[in-house]
Amino acid sequence: MPLLRLLSVLLFLSLTVCPLALANSGGGNHEAAPAAATPNKTEHKFWQSWVPMLGFSATRIPGLVDQERVDPIEGRMLVVVFLASWCEPCQQLMPELIRLENRYRRLNADFVYVFTHDTRDDAEGFMKEFNLERGYLANTEIHKVFHNPELPTIYVGDRHKWLAARYVKPTKKDLDELDGILRLFTAF
Repeated sequence: MPLLRLLSVLLFLSLTVCPLALANSGGGNHEAAPAAATPNKTEHKFWQSWVPMLGFSATRIPGLVDQERVDPIEGRMLVVVFLASWCEPCQQLMPELIRLENRYRRLNADFVYVFTHDTRDDAEGFMKEFNLERGYLANTEIHKVFHNPELPTIYVGDRHKWLAARYVKPTKKDLDELDGILRLFTAF
């Protein structure tokens, strides 16, 4: 039994103390700073931390409602897509986003399209062209809450109202990954 205890202590020390000592040693150069990790376009850091999926108030289009509140709902995923009618990458992503929306709508996933730097007429025309149902015009609150998102940007909230992923200027590969995330979170 003492041998087993000694081995477990040695294993613990080798996994915790030794890597820290090596990482802090700088390989003999005490002025060397640790290399910064290259940020991934898909920010899955949200899976390791608890960042709430934020709601917002915005003007609903089409419609006559001046301000409508959009909040994540317990038990439903919320996908917020920031786009503009004049944005070519946004237009290129729309067929795949519509496919995902149609596939997961009945499986407790809500897609919301927020038009930034657009007029109501341009946004309504874009919604008609792509047959979108739920669109909003961005306002100052949205820009503050979501830190002036680049176009296009997609925020994904899980069924427990936590931010699961964020895609900045997503590609087809990113949308395939989004499909996997939606499949995972709507499976049960």
